[in-house]
Amino acid sequence: MEEEITSESGEVTKKKKPVMFYVAIFGVQVLASIALLYFVVLPLWNKKASAEVPEETTVEEEVVDNSLDFTFKVDGLTVNPKNSGGKRFAVFEIILSVSSQETVDELKKVKPIVKDRYISYFRSKTIAELSVETVMEEGREELKKLTGEIIGENKVKEIYFTRFVLQ
Repeated sequence: MEEEITSESGEVTKKKKPVMFYVAIFGVQVLASIALLYFVVLPLWNKKASAEVPEETTVEEEVVDNSLDFTFKVDGLTVNPKNSGGKRFAVFEIILSVSSQETVDELKKVKPIVKDRYISYFRSKTIAELSVETVMEEGREELKKLTGEIIGENKVKEIYFTRFVLQ
């Protein structure tokens, strides 16, 4: 920018403002913007995001000896069903009734593989398929078969769904 200055003799001269003046103003604006983002916008955004995202549940395994059977709990199974576009999800909690403590110990060792197979199975189902009343019975048989492929046939006596939420 130029500024016009008239001298006592009537001459008009143009005086330029130094470039550093504009650089300093720009720098102050950038710093003010960063401070506004850091101290005002981000805390509000984090508060809103934490309110929208449900807390993750921890995966726990539970062994119960009830003199007839041993059980092994597989929870924390959350999947997006086939063709849902990520807009729908299903939550499962499954308890396996097995024949011995050795089988429970074996399941502990291969738990990630079992969970992966279960998740793959449920992800291959559409919302309509998961909504059918017979999905539990069909699922039990299929999950027994999948588990049998990992730890051996006939080691899982029964499968119980203790949570089945379709959202």
